[in-house]
Parts: sequence; structure tokens; C-alpha cells
Amino acid sequence: MRARTRGLPIVLAGLTGALLGLGPVAAEPRQGQSANEEPPAERFVKGELIVTFTDSVTECVHHLVKSKKLLEGQKSPYAKTVFKRATSDQSDSLDKRFEAHQIRSARPLFRNELEEEKIVGPKTLAALKTLHADRQAAVKAKFPQRAARAPSHAVLPDLSHIYVVTFPPELPVETVAADLKSDPHIRSVELNSYYQLQAFPQDPPSDPYYSSCNSWGQGCPPDGYDDLWGVKQVKANLAWPTTQGRRSDTTQPIVVAVVDTGVDYTHPDLNDNIWTNLAETVNGVDDGDANLEVDDIRGYNFVSRNNDTQDRYGHGTHIAGTIAAEANNAEGVIGVAPQVQIMSVKVGSDLITTSELVAQGIDYAAITCLNNT
Repeated sequence: MRARTRGLPIVLAGLTGALLGLGPVAAEPRQGQSANEEPPAERFVKGELIVTFTDSVTECVHHLVKSKKLLEGQKSPYAKTVFKRATSDQSDSLDKRFEAHQIRSARPLFRNELEEEKIVGPKTLAALKTLHADRQAAVKAKFPQRAARAPSHAVLPDLSHIYVVTFPPELPVETVAADLKSDPHIRSVELNSYYQLQAFPQDPPSDPYYSSCNSWGQGCPPDGYDDLWGVKQVKANLAWPTTQGRRSDTTQPIVVAVVDTGVDYTHPDLNDNIWTNLAETVNGVDDGDANLEVDDIRGYNFVSRNNDTQDRYGHGTHIAGTIAAEANNAEGVIGVAPQVQIMSVKVGSDLITTSELVAQGIDYAAITCLNNT
């Protein structure tokens, strides 16, 4: 695949494609942590919950929380009724629960405040729903054939009222979650779980060949396995004469977003298959792709919130190689689809990622693809 090609259809891979192979275990990532270190046993981020509110809350929750905090600082009696004035039944149940659990901040899971600047006027729930509906309509308009294949009864999920709320980490997360879940203005509450990579060699293989076996001591047929047993098992070679990862109606390659630990974009078996965001220039601002992430020329790093998507653990690079390692270059392996482009969406550092980062990575990949055609 050629770099610097505008992409189109997009596929998600990596952590998101293998969550069944991950365990909600693990701990908060530490800078410089060795991949061999045993992570602590926490299963979720302390002091955080992912909360979906019902439509009975008629304004942006994070703005309500900010207002509540501001009024508390001013010792205003209105601080106790911020949610009451923003719920359709004028209930103060959320005010009481937010006070009891010392919830002092909230952030939208699937947008940021820059995106909300597109809203003219008050940041009401109705305005948010319009913002999300416009995004969905743009997707349908760009991919009409795919949209037409969707079942007539299919309803796209409403992502406008989902927030990560925070409270003191010493409070028992599961107790807070159970209490919030009982509120009639809340549809669901989820732990912001950690995910740990499992059963993966620490370093991706550097020289297993399509015709070789026993590089990892697995033996050779008939009792062992070829090095690229999986590629042969799916009979990828029968598909290669027809396609190696380009759309049938154009010379443009398909883009695969590897939502994982990043990708080593300098790897000699991948460097020509790394997607480049032609709508972006490294200049410190978000350019033509309108995804609100700055200088994301190869993808985005949701761990450090920057454009450094280099893989320092190896899992994402391993996944990218399985998908799109270059063909006929006398180097290493061959991917299942050696002409697709890899978008690197980094949501994990070493062993660890969270539900929040994975969700944001998926959302980023979809929006970036939509705005990059």
C-alpha cells in the first residue's frame, strides 16, 4: 500500500477486534513500565464511571456540573438545585446523588468541547442530538450503498448523553455505581475498566517466511505448523489474485484502523503501508479533516493526547503485520491483505488500556475516515 493516499472504507482491528481475548484486569499504565512486569490487580479506574443519562436531563451534564461547582464556590443556594432546574420532572435526585458522592467533574465520552462550539445558542440536549444526527446523516450520505443495506428497523445508538463522571478515588466505585444506577434519570452505569493484553509474545517476529516453519519451535508439518499457518489456513493466496486490499471500484486502498498499542511506522515490513492523513499538516492546529485532533498525520495517541503513535510494546505492530505486512519485498512476513493502509490509533501503553480510550479510538477512526475522502 502506498502511503499518502486518501482512504476510504475503514476496518477496525487490534484491541477492539479482540476484546474477547482481553481481560478486564490490570492497572494504570506507568511511564517506562516493562512489559514483563506483573500489573497490579485493579479491574477499573478508581474514581470514574461511564454514565448514560436519559432524555429527562435536558442540558449537557458537564456544563451542569461546572455550574454546580461554580455556584458552590459562591456559596449560592442554587448549587443544590442545578439538576432540578434541568430535568423534565424537576427532580433533585441527581443533585443529591452528585453531592453525596462528591462528583465534581464530567466529560463527554464521544465529543469534546471544541466540537460543541458548532452549536449556536444554548448547549441543550436537543442541540446535542442535532449535532450527532448531522454526523450520522453525513456518514449515510457519503456511503449510500452501505446505508441502503442496513435493516429498515435498525436504529443507530444515541451517543450524545454519555459521560465519564469523576469523584474522589477513595470512594468505593461499585457502591457509587449501584446508587447512580438506581436514579430514574440515568439509563446505564459502567465501570471504566482496564484491559490487559494476553498471550502475546513480547517481540513481533522479525524473519519468519511464508515458506518456512519451526521459527518458534512449533515444529514443521505434518506434526507441527508453518510459520504463517494462519495466513495459509484462511487460503489468503486464493484471494490475492483478485484483491490484496484495494477497493474493486478504484485503485484506492482500504484503510484499517489498528486500535491498539500503536504501530511501528518505521518497520521495514510496514513503512510503505502506513496511512497518511493528507488533510492534516504538522502545524499545531487541526486542519481539513475536522476531527479536532491536532497534527494527526498517521493517526492519534489517546494515551498521551498527541500525534505520537509509535508502538513501544509491540502488540499493535504485530496486529498490523498480520493484516498488512508488505508482499514480495524479501522482508519478514506477508500480511493477509498486503495492500491495505494502516491507521494507527493508540489507546494502550504497554499492557494497559481503558474502556474510555477504546471507545474514543473507535469514534476517532470512523470520523477521520469520513472526513478524509
